[in-house]
Amino acid sequence: MMTYKQKAFIDSLMKDLDERGVEVVAIPDVAQYLQDGEYGTSTKQASDLIKLLLEEKKSAPEVPKEKVETRHIQKALVTLMTKKRKNKTETQFAIQKVIKRSLNKSSMYDLTYEELLAIENILTAAKYIK
Repeated sequence: MMTYKQKAFIDSLMKDLDERGVEVVAIPDVAQYLQDGEYGTSTKQASDLIKLLLEEKKSAPEVPKEKVETRHIQKALVTLMTKKRKNKTETQFAIQKVIKRSLNKSSMYDLTYEELLAIENILTAAKYIK
């Protein structure tokens, strides 16, 4: 049986290759891995599959990702959570609806890039971002 780290690495490599446009299922060893599953794959087979996927990743074209600066969103979120403002509670509830989890002083630093981009409009409408 393969280790959890091997499984996680294989999954991340397959996801990355899929984002680059490589048909992952067309690779014979990947099809066998998907058929056998996590428990039917030995550590040696998983190691060989990782080597194969890394070689595929090297030859696959790189997909450029456009990153938007999110520092101003993070600063506005800190202002929301630490200062007293009129619309603080409504804004906080609106953000919680968008990110689908609770928001407090300790969890405000754990927001992902996508979540920060999703709450930018809410913070702008509430005048936390100018």
